Amino acid sequence: MIETLQFGHCMVVLPFVIDQPLNARLLVEKGLAIEIERGEDGSFSGNDVSLCLRKAMVSKEGDEMRAQVKKAAAIFADRKLQDLNVAGFVEYLKKGSAC
Repeated sequence: MIETLQFGHCMVVLPFVIDQPLNARLLVEKGLAIEIERGEDGSFSGNDVSLCLRKAMVSKEGDEMRAQVKKAAAIFADRKLQDLNVAGFVEYLKKGSAC
């Protein structure tokens, strides 16, 4: 997920197991992905995949999602910001272990 956002790509998600449904739901709620709809039996069709891909990549309906992904890319691709966050987290861990 991080690498995809880092490069500013929209995601079309089709979660199956473990943490995938939770991650997919988070991405969809944040406007960074679209989930392929499933039938009542859990199946999905090639047409559904095609519609989601079109929405994510070229349709007017996906404009807002693509704009959100560009904003996220600016954050995830900012190496200085990531280094600052990691340094802050390490400092937090050091202070916590001193207690």
